[in-house]
Amino acid sequence: MPSHPGMGGHPVRIHTDLLRPNLLTHHGELAAVIDWGGAGIGDPAADVTADTVMLRTAVGAPHHPFG
Repeated sequence: MPSHPGMGGHPVRIHTDLLRPNLLTHHGELAAVIDWGGAGIGDPAADVTADTVMLRTAVGAPHHPFG
């Protein structure tokens, strides 16, 4: 699979839906990631973007889709 023009490296396995309902914790630590139905190969930024939105929401920061 060719790299996306904006991607800095090789495609990797990505989840594509790393939001709170799919992250299981135990004693305050990440224990499992569930619901891999949308998983694929692609730019890891797809998962980082979801993480950023979730963290901004958790701390009450405004969501800015481009930065």
